[in-house]
Amino acid sequence: MNPSNSLANNGMVDKFLHIPYDKRWEYLKLVLIRMYINENNTFKRISERMKEEYSFTAYPDQYRAHFRRWGIKKSITTKEKNAAISVLGKRLRQDGISTSDVTISQGGSSKNVDKKQLKRYINDTIRRSDPLILHPGTFLRHNIPYAARTHGLGERVTSSTLSTGPHTLSYITAKSPEATTSGSRLDSALSPTMQLVKRNVLLDRSRLFLEGREQELLAELTVDERDPPSSCRSILEQPTQLCRWSIHHRQSFYEPLPPLPTERNESEDAFDNDDESTWSAWRANSPQRSIVATITQGLQENPFSSIDAEDLPLAADAIVKAVQKSPDGLKAEAFGFAIRLRNKDIMEQIIKSYGGELPEAYPSIFPFHVTARYLDGAKTCCLVMNTLVNILHGANTINMRYVDDSGFTVLDTLLVSILRSHSQLPLEIVCGKLIHPSQYSGQDVDPCGIWDADSPCIRQLYASGRPSIPNEWKHIFCHTSVQAVCHSISAMFCVPWRPKINTPSGLFIRRCSCCGLELKLGPLHALILTAFFLADKGMHGENLFGMICCLVCLIAYRADPSFTAEVSIPELLGHGLTDDCQHFALIPAELASKVRSQRRGLWTDEVHRGWDILISILQLDRQQDKFHDCDSPDHLMDRGEQGKIIYCANPKHGHMWAAVQAELLTYRRLSKNDNWLSPNFNTEKLQKGLEDNDEELLREFAQNPDGKTGESKLQEYSNC
Repeated sequence: MNPSNSLANNGMVDKFLHIPYDKRWEYLKLVLIRMYINENNTFKRISERMKEEYSFTAYPDQYRAHFRRWGIKKSITTKEKNAAISVLGKRLRQDGISTSDVTISQGGSSKNVDKKQLKRYINDTIRRSDPLILHPGTFLRHNIPYAARTHGLGERVTSSTLSTGPHTLSYITAKSPEATTSGSRLDSALSPTMQLVKRNVLLDRSRLFLEGREQELLAELTVDERDPPSSCRSILEQPTQLCRWSIHHRQSFYEPLPPLPTERNESEDAFDNDDESTWSAWRANSPQRSIVATITQGLQENPFSSIDAEDLPLAADAIVKAVQKSPDGLKAEAFGFAIRLRNKDIMEQIIKSYGGELPEAYPSIFPFHVTARYLDGAKTCCLVMNTLVNILHGANTINMRYVDDSGFTVLDTLLVSILRSHSQLPLEIVCGKLIHPSQYSGQDVDPCGIWDADSPCIRQLYASGRPSIPNEWKHIFCHTSVQAVCHSISAMFCVPWRPKINTPSGLFIRRCSCCGLELKLGPLHALILTAFFLADKGMHGENLFGMICCLVCLIAYRADPSFTAEVSIPELLGHGLTDDCQHFALIPAELASKVRSQRRGLWTDEVHRGWDILISILQLDRQQDKFHDCDSPDHLMDRGEQGKIIYCANPKHGHMWAAVQAELLTYRRLSKNDNWLSPNFNTEKLQKGLEDNDEELLREFAQNPDGKTGESKLQEYSNC
């Protein structure tokens, strides 16, 4: 007999008297549930009724124990209430019509969620919840338009996670009535309970937004809320391949013009170009609004979007209040935006307003790393980095903020910027934390100056929903970009409060699949792997000149070519699944020699030559330092606690450093048919001079004498 059927065939109630006592519980289960849940009887009353109506005797505590075993209870748990809110929030319709009729089915019983009880619970939850807090970097994370950003995030989140929105518990159901056809406001208004449901859902989403939990936020959105309108995949206009060029010069001081007369002569006949007294006064400048005020007004008035704040899947008003309660946090956001915009004036204003000692909210945005991501070799080059290095004090100095919370050094960030802008390499190979190019900010500012965030090509790219720069827009690691990187390195390491240049890298970290050892590289190891991926996945015409420049620059500031690190080449290249350890202690030159055999692409003669030069530079004998053996003013800074700043012992290194700087300062391609290197930088001569350890040949390479007069094209230079 089916235990769920309590009626006999003749319609009489079956008391199951022929069933053994201990088994009658399951046969009488539905009767007990009806009495307990639907008829709201106490356990004492159930005991009495079961004895009278079913000849079944049991104590109240026995009923309580069986209901507990069956998982049946009158009260609704906090978990069930939260699940009900989630279900109702998911079913909120865009037309504003929904229902608060939620049913929980468990243990063969069903119970409705009491609307008043749920309303009280939501009110209490909102009242007791922690206030929303602006976490520094919240807005800085959103560096590209939503359509492009979600396209990139879509690859990180499985389709099942984001299929329909919030997860629904299987035992909770909600009945949605048909929408009324009336257009009256009353018909489309939400009930008080549903208004609270909506408010609670929006506040929860706002909290996820402010805490940077993007994947969880997207998972909470419904399909209609999450997916932007389909974008037009039009053919993008490809920008030029010719770089811009920044020229460094000392600031000029000038005598200001005398003040103009305050009274204006309205008569045109009285105006005389040669008589300043007849000129009109300059119009008084309108009051300038700070960037903090601009951001605040943007959040309050929403002038940057055609979407009404009420239609957003977030509680915009709560986010504005969180921002207003955290002025330092908002100022930190403004500071980050000023760095992205390369606006030195705003940066200096904010820093000076604090006397150089920024509040606790500031360091968490890691301004030096932001600067390294937003390199602009065409306009500001190293000026932003130089400003930050020299104006930040205390806990905000470059040596205190050289490593971010992901373990990346500022040099690491520069290397990733190189690969992001000048190769086709997926960034997750560099580090698992770099999931998608759209997630690594800075790509909308080209280091070579070809485009920035306001360029039509970038605006068109993002409007089409594409999250990353097309490979056909990129070109090799060229002079403008190289100069910006090398000058940034100089800005960081040419001050007494510099960071330790041999700090282990946070890039290319692997773990031995056999022994589990974490394999961390030194900075020059990371540079070699960056060069390897440029050689393998770089753009057409790559010659590794840029990586030669970076290597010479780093050694000039005492990066150690003898730094040893445990390296597993198979693990680095993705085939390290063996039962034996495959890592060995290698110096950078050894890594460069070994990794070359693992190349996957077809290297050109220029790339092979560049690789040979890299290895030869790393293998140069490092003679004992001869402090002050030249007259370079750079040695005046060699007074820091960390010892000497400038490496000045090997003349061969000096020849290369002089030639590199001269090449960067004097040559750019002016047409698409021009070579990437000038005739003055002869890589064949450089390679031979290094391989033969021929200082005279290296001197000739650097000085590059004029063919007619035989005179050097360079002024006198030092070893450093």
